[in-house]
Amino acid sequence: MSRGSEGRGPGIPDIDAGPLYDADDHYLREEAPGEDVTDDQLRADARNPEGWLHYNKGAEMHGFSPATRLRPETIDSLEVAHEVEFPSTIYQCNPTVVPGDPPVMYVGLGNMSVVALDARTGEKYWKFGYAPENNDGVTGRTRGIAVRGDTVYLAATDLRLVALDRYTGEFQWKTWLLSDRQREHIERPEKMGQSQAPVAYDGTVMVGQSGGYGSWGALLGVDAETGDIEWANDVCRPENWAGESWRYGDGASWMSPAVDPENGLVFHPTGNAGVRYNGTVRPGPNRDANSIVAIDIESGEVEWSYQLLAQDWFDWDCTTTPRVFDLVVDGERRRVVAAEDKSGWSHIIDAATGQLVERTEPFAKQGGDDPDDLEFLSLPGVGPTNEQYMWPDDSGGTNWSPDAYSPQTGLLYVGGNDLGQKFYWVPGYEYDPDRIDIVPGGGRGEWANERACRVAAVDPADGGTVAWTHEFDVDPTSGAQTGGMTATGGGLVFVGAATGELLGLDAETGERLWADNLDFVVESSPVVWDDPAEGRQYMAVTHDTDSGGKVTVYATEPGLEPLATPTPSETPTETPTGTGTDGPAGDPTATTEQTTGSSGPGFGVLTGLSGLGAAGAARKWFGRSDDEGRSDDEGRSDDEGRSDDEIRGSEDENDGS
Repeated sequence: MSRGSEGRGPGIPDIDAGPLYDADDHYLREEAPGEDVTDDQLRADARNPEGWLHYNKGAEMHGFSPATRLRPETIDSLEVAHEVEFPSTIYQCNPTVVPGDPPVMYVGLGNMSVVALDARTGEKYWKFGYAPENNDGVTGRTRGIAVRGDTVYLAATDLRLVALDRYTGEFQWKTWLLSDRQREHIERPEKMGQSQAPVAYDGTVMVGQSGGYGSWGALLGVDAETGDIEWANDVCRPENWAGESWRYGDGASWMSPAVDPENGLVFHPTGNAGVRYNGTVRPGPNRDANSIVAIDIESGEVEWSYQLLAQDWFDWDCTTTPRVFDLVVDGERRRVVAAEDKSGWSHIIDAATGQLVERTEPFAKQGGDDPDDLEFLSLPGVGPTNEQYMWPDDSGGTNWSPDAYSPQTGLLYVGGNDLGQKFYWVPGYEYDPDRIDIVPGGGRGEWANERACRVAAVDPADGGTVAWTHEFDVDPTSGAQTGGMTATGGGLVFVGAATGELLGLDAETGERLWADNLDFVVESSPVVWDDPAEGRQYMAVTHDTDSGGKVTVYATEPGLEPLATPTPSETPTETPTGTGTDGPAGDPTATTEQTTGSSGPGFGVLTGLSGLGAAGAARKWFGRSDDEGRSDDEGRSDDEGRSDDEIRGSEDENDGS
């Protein structure tokens, strides 16, 4: 029997944003209520249950809401409150919710429009449709907007940051987001685009570029009031790359960065190096691709860069938004950054220094089981006649869907996916400054008819062990992936299951407590907030339909009381073990089978490779100490001042496209 199939099948929706606007289009029904969003509110977002101001909740991007009305004993009260349909794709967008009476929700659509809604009822206040200045190479999606003061910000696919009045939706200004080197050396700026939600913090709006079309990305900070570019850092710098490979080195930042208020740093995840599947045309580690790049928010200086996977051949880039939290290591409190690439590991990195604290156990299958399969991190063969299976495929052991960290349980909740695919590479590549399309440098063949998807609860305080997994019963021929997830102060984890259901799990054990079948995977975060005036807790999810996109909003019955102490100490608690599995169909509360956490499908012998010593290479560089007085275009350090090519471990991602 053949192991493979030529297609992934249903599960991952195509990115078809529908018709884009030929000219800016604005409709105002009535002004949105409320007051300006202050910098203090943005700093306190992680602790405030009444809104969702940053992309993944809080500048630290925990994916954790401290709302507590919903708990295991009250989750059955959660029902659909209202739904809002749109003519464009929306499944990649996390709604933004500004606290108020009523709260105001902002959503971004794939056709580059922004809509303001009453979060309680779904009634629309206004809509603004942005007309991109070019349609070449754009990504056709947005993952959300940022808000600050009286302004909302859209990172449009034509590399413009667009500012709108948050009350009326009226256009304010736009800025072309290019670094100095890009303005000088990219003949076709359309090679770059944007997909991430920008992040507003302390008067600066931070955003990175998406790519894959034969250029290189940049990470930028913009004055939130004027739109002036404050600083810009190129991901691929000529002094760090061999020959002319920096010109097509990619390193796109597909996902929103996370902020560490304690150290004043922003952590940008960067994507795979270009050309995909062929590292021979970009020799060396391809520095700052597949990395976490730490930038001082005030100065724009690169403080350090930690590379999760050097010279990636499989498009396993760092595609998820990092999370920043405290961790006790050898009795000392340390500020850390958790980051994943698509290889199937999480890296725990010291936020101040960029040093690796630990690499966790794998949460997805790495390498094949058959003697003819590729060993994990080995190179593919030359040409389609020499293609072989590799796990994971280029969509990754995890992908862009946001993960979560709970300061209550001390656990990271990560989406794991097992799908193998045949790979090969082809020699030769010539840089074409006028070409605007994806140049793979190789190819992918059939997919393996083996598929597994899960939520993995990873305990960074216990050496990165997998405390439990919750497996989804997925069609082996499906291309579905585990979607976004959010942990809550009520001891729950909400997740978009690969089966098209929205699930509520027990945060301690992974037991399935609640389910709603949407028939489409919720790939973005379930956005959770508390409405004290209504005495209700709400949750909004975005997903696509056969005719466009939809926001589905759930709410508890009125009158449920919140807990008095929503968020106890961040000190990690002793973690349980066991594997939660889906109960019988139609019974979301059925008893689940308990098994040892790290022995489920997709782990095997590579479980023992956590820590520092394993195949592959992860590297950390420091920024230069003599950077004072340099220009914005020199925001990346050369090899002087780095820590002697420290080999750390290894990992990966995919662009989440």
